[in-house]
Amino acid sequence: MNYAGLPPIRRARDYHLYDRGGRRYLDLCLAGGRALLGHKPRGLYKILKNEFQKGLAAEFPTAFEKRFEKALLGLAPPGCTVRLYASFDSALGAAGTILGRTITGADILEPFFAAGKWTPVYYRPFTNIDYSRFSILFPVLPFPGNFAPQPLLLREQAPPPGDAVSPLLLAGLARLAEELKNGLEFPDMWKEWRLPGWKRFGCYCFPPLEAEEAYARAYSRFLEEGIVLSPQARRPSILPRLYSPGERRLVERLSERILGSGT
Repeated sequence: MNYAGLPPIRRARDYHLYDRGGRRYLDLCLAGGRALLGHKPRGLYKILKNEFQKGLAAEFPTAFEKRFEKALLGLAPPGCTVRLYASFDSALGAAGTILGRTITGADILEPFFAAGKWTPVYYRPFTNIDYSRFSILFPVLPFPGNFAPQPLLLREQAPPPGDAVSPLLLAGLARLAEELKNGLEFPDMWKEWRLPGWKRFGCYCFPPLEAEEAYARAYSRFLEEGIVLSPQARRPSILPRLYSPGERRLVERLSERILGSGT
């Protein structure tokens, strides 16, 4: 995820970024959803530290495989098979094998707009989407950083073999998948937000500006006010789980001024 126009960041905490000059930004990009639980998810770095101290960085067999699979299947629609790949690119290759063609990240659609059964889509937590309509799901799990392994949820086909994955990273994924599973009945804590111009699905927001230049201008204007949107119009900006009333009002005012008018 390219944070376009953002200055060098010194620190990330919860749903905020801090640049070297000390300015704070409210992050609504959230690494494309990989920081859905914040940039320091509860317990993640402690688990990573513990496994690293055990020397479990190489791709050994581990009990975390079954633990992760159980947690992820608790989130998935019925009838899914889990396959875990060492990287997003490796998962793309596996999905391409199923589809019989080469695919890129641009071929993975958002589930809110996709229709085809064999269209690969992202699985995004905390939505009311009927994911049983799709056969190839790319879960966006809240492990900040694109170095994390990438699982696939597959239905109605023989899945290609998965990859060996470091227990260090798998332990973190298992912890986060369990956190999501425990939050399936997540309350709509964002219902008070009033965001004219956005099309919303829970915490996921899409702008009305499809033209790249128009959205780039809107992105820049929000960034000037300390709000970081998704740099891509076709990928969602995501409302944070922690925010102040002032931050909410600022995003609402900017939305009405910039997106509500379509400028």
